[in-house]
Amino acid sequence: MIEGKLNITFDKIKEKYINEATNKFIEVGERCIIEARDNGAYTDRTGNLRNSVGYVVLLNGVEKSQSNISKLNRTHIEEIKAQYPKDLVLIVVAGMNYAAYVEAKGFNVLSSAELMAKNILKQLFTL
Repeated sequence: MIEGKLNITFDKIKEKYINEATNKFIEVGERCIIEARDNGAYTDRTGNLRNSVGYVVLLNGVEKSQSNISKLNRTHIEEIKAQYPKDLVLIVVAGMNYAAYVEAKGFNVLSSAELMAKNILKQLFTL
């Protein structure tokens, strides 16, 4: 009887912390979009590259949240998503097929957003 109540209590505590962590990942995803759009160090004549930045938060392979996911970046998301069937994951992508080329030329497309996300999440979740 007591064991059953303890299990329920622990499950509720676990669920609460997972929900809080998921919400933090969503906040970081939103900040990544802003970072990538505001600090992309390249000339974006059409606006397509900056507007193609989006994110997905996964929990054990299930999408919990997404923002600005279009047909252009859905393919990238699905490729990356397959690599992370477990855990809580934030995936940030630029949907234009030339984003990697622009980064390789030394311009910031997603680099600063990735660094920012790693730093924020490390501060939040390092014990």
